[in-house]
Amino acid sequence: MTIRTFTAADYPSISRIAARVKPDTRLTAARLREADRTRTRGLEAGGFLNEMQGQAVGFVRYTQYADLYQPEKVVLFGAVLPKFRGAGVGGELLRVLERHLVTLGIFQMQTQVSETDTATTEFLRRRGFAPTWRRLEYRLAVREADTHSLEALASRLEKQNIHVKTYLELVTDPVRDEKLRALGWRLEQDVPHGKPPTELNLEAFLRERLEPEAVLKEAFYISVMGEAFVGMNSLWNYGTYLETEFTGVLPEYRGHGVATLLKLRGIRYAQQHSFPEIRTTNDAGNTAMRRLNERLGFGAQPALLRFEKQLSGSAMLRP
Repeated sequence: MTIRTFTAADYPSISRIAARVKPDTRLTAARLREADRTRTRGLEAGGFLNEMQGQAVGFVRYTQYADLYQPEKVVLFGAVLPKFRGAGVGGELLRVLERHLVTLGIFQMQTQVSETDTATTEFLRRRGFAPTWRRLEYRLAVREADTHSLEALASRLEKQNIHVKTYLELVTDPVRDEKLRALGWRLEQDVPHGKPPTELNLEAFLRERLEPEAVLKEAFYISVMGEAFVGMNSLWNYGTYLETEFTGVLPEYRGHGVATLLKLRGIRYAQQHSFPEIRTTNDAGNTAMRRLNERLGFGAQPALLRFEKQLSGSAMLRP
């Protein structure tokens, strides 16, 4: 068994392992490279690869996110090929990772796992991780979705001077990007993440929210009232499905159907472009958004559990 730091040259191997464990994984080699390209400067990221007889059999990757930045905390992703589970591959990867993180001044780890993955949840519990948060994934079968109310709702809101535009349609607004960034920040502060958000500057916002190849700028919908941006719904393209990256409406404009219209525009886009499914994830405490998704036909999937572990620096540095 050999454990080493992985490099970009290992991304295809990491992607193959991830796909064996979770066939619809987003962790492709292309997206790993894109994450490197769009990552905000100063954030920690890296990982380790476990090899047996020259074959990559497991990995663990850590990263930080600019919008939920905590300097002493990283988010983990990892996987071990099924036939090598129970052989100490994952445990050794985690041990090496923990020692490395402490040298960086990082003492908290976070990861996410499906509640149905009992093997992984037990692995985490045995190694000192504890569940701290619950998120719910929803999926919509696009062909079965009903969007017949879209036009009537749009007409009613237009009478209140509320219009839905795409990011591309607002190209003539010279401060479009800054207005969108400011809107996003106001909305993020109202989302029950279970941890405080971090305000992004314009450069970081554009790099993380608009530069990734998955972003559909023609399906990035923004509710506008006069010159003000009051709501948004952004879709990302993951090949076989679309993901709602974020939906939100300013508090003073809620209760009028603005979020519903934004969602319906996204569903109509998916129908027109033959995407079979839209996925979205909501924090368990976000009752209003969960109810909206359910009303539009999104079906609940098994919950995603957030696990966290606190590292002890002095203990980890002992030989």
